[in-house]
Amino acid sequence: MKPSFKSLLYPFLILCVVTVYSVLSLFYPEKIALSFKKSQPELVQLAQLKDRRQIASVEEMQTLTVGCEQSDRIHQVSTSQVLLRFEGCGDEKRIVDFKLVNSTNSYMAQIFHSAENVIATDFIQLAKGENILNLEISLNDKQKKTQIIKIERISTEIQ
Repeated sequence: MKPSFKSLLYPFLILCVVTVYSVLSLFYPEKIALSFKKSQPELVQLAQLKDRRQIASVEEMQTLTVGCEQSDRIHQVSTSQVLLRFEGCGDEKRIVDFKLVNSTNSYMAQIFHSAENVIATDFIQLAKGENILNLEISLNDKQKKTQIIKIERISTEIQ
């Protein structure tokens, strides 16, 4: 079958328009860029708002500093995630391993040791209401210490 003249006309016209635009942008790039800027004035307004806005899905995180000794205190937070920092854990050289599990939602936290002997977790996912975190500290003499940390996630939503 032989293609008809009409079916080849539209692709040819599109090719010509693209070619003309490309040649003009090579020889007159400032005019092409200027016409593009004129057609998008809202970009200037968005640039001014950029410093005042935050991403909508990012919420503030809270950091709690807790001791390694048993405590009956219930910590209250208003965020869905919390970062824990441990202080007063005694001789950090005796500590071999930490294990922290939120038994309310079965989230197992990652534990990090910094050069300043600060022990911290990643952001722990919290369920609504009371969260019970089980901390297990393994010492180099095969002893294990356990501690329960209670964190209550309070709602900040307007009812």
